Amino acid sequence: MIAGINGIIDSKGDGWLNVNVGGVTFHISIPASLSFRLAPVGKPVKLFTQFVLKNEEPQLYGFVDQASLRVFQLLTGVSGIGPKTALQILSSKPPQEIATGIVSEDASMFTTISGIGRKVANRIILELQPTFEKEIFTTSLPELSNTDPETLEALLALGYTQSEARQALRSIGDTSDLSVEEKVRLALSRLASTS
Repeated sequence: MIAGINGIIDSKGDGWLNVNVGGVTFHISIPASLSFRLAPVGKPVKLFTQFVLKNEEPQLYGFVDQASLRVFQLLTGVSGIGPKTALQILSSKPPQEIATGIVSEDASMFTTISGIGRKVANRIILELQPTFEKEIFTTSLPELSNTDPETLEALLALGYTQSEARQALRSIGDTSDLSVEEKVRLALSRLASTS
């Protein structure tokens, strides 16, 4: 298993780069958006990598941070999503935005990407939402105030999902001066308007 590459960039293009490590050059597929952010040819680079053996052909995928690597690994675990599609997703959106889209059940975020329809977008959300809700990616989401856990619990008791309830609470903004009942009422009106 190759978990990372630390070497000198030999050459690079849109969605790939060749990295020389001690006289051995590795061809690494990367998100297209990363191609232009990396150092120029001849400069050092450090990447987190995922080795994939598909149809008996080895392929190495590289990322500048562990969050991108983790999102890639999770996306490729979804049935029907291969490494190329996962790279396309990571080329169009940063990992935090992908996580936010999955947790908030925003299928439209994925349908704008070539080759991903509503059915595949919904499958990504369905299969990955529990994982993303548990993992650190959600730390980029606005935190709820001290009284919001009670409001969240009330919405869950009314049959809403965790992500629906959290999204409704985030959409009502600063409610620190409101009672739990008032927050529930506002959240319910937001939930009713989105359905």
